Amino acid sequence: MISGGESGTTPSTLALKLKDIDLSTANIFLSSDMPLSGSLDGFVYLSSPSSTNAGLMAELLCPDLGIGRAHAGNIHLTAHLDDEDDLTERETLAQLVQP
Repeated sequence: MISGGESGTTPSTLALKLKDIDLSTANIFLSSDMPLSGSLDGFVYLSSPSSTNAGLMAELLCPDLGIGRAHAGNIHLTAHLDDEDDLTERETLAQLVQP
């Protein structure tokens, strides 16, 4: 089981380290004709420095992904989200759109 949370009132970081996660576990939620197989390793950090700014950093590796009967190969996913910059861009766009 993986559990945790992040706070909207105080700075905090939720850190998940993933090691040998069996992707076939997700098959109970998926179509039976496209089952997943393989393992997942990596990390995910979710930070909440304040109630208006959150961040996400993730690096995931699946060296043996299978979808249905096909071998999809080696998948490497890197993601980064800095909500403070996103909020600034949205506010700027909203100001440009307003009459």
